[in-house]
Amino acid sequence: MKKIMWTIACILLIAAALSACSNKEFPTGSYTNQRYTAIFGDDGSFTLLFGDELVTEGSYSIEGDELHWGHDTYCDAENAGTATYRWQYEDGVLSYEVIGEDLCEGRRDSPRKWFGPK
Repeated sequence: MKKIMWTIACILLIAAALSACSNKEFPTGSYTNQRYTAIFGDDGSFTLLFGDELVTEGSYSIEGDELHWGHDTYCDAENAGTATYRWQYEDGVLSYEVIGEDLCEGRRDSPRKWFGPK
């Protein structure tokens, strides 16, 4: 009986450790790529600047490893709608790639690697 209880306890401990490792939280804050700055707010808002000039602002949401771009001023003006990307954060670099398609050319062609957060 002790052996069974010990085995169950070990399995639960391993499952909890694996769950903690796979549960990644999106790192909000300010990221840069050359003269661009992308700011991801804790409230689901984002702002994109080129130098000091506002390029666009809008909303985003995170679901696991998916970044759902909501509406933003630039893509809405292009009638391009929303898009979903898969994100990854490693060693101070936020990167993402489109899942499916993105009809907003400016968003689709923006840099794929961002350094931060600051």
